[in-house]
Amino acid sequence: MTTALQETTTSIHDIADSIGISEAQLIPYGKYKAKISLPVCDNTEIQK
Repeated sequence: MTTALQETTTSIHDIADSIGISEAQLIPYGKYKAKISLPVCDNTEIQK
């Protein structure tokens, strides 16, 4: 059984970079969450 304390977290910038969202398109709210605008969400270039 794995607990949340045993899991590692990834920064939101690393996650965004891995799916093709630039740092300029992020509105960060702390280290682990951010908002992105709807036009960025609708972009078909974002890797799914």
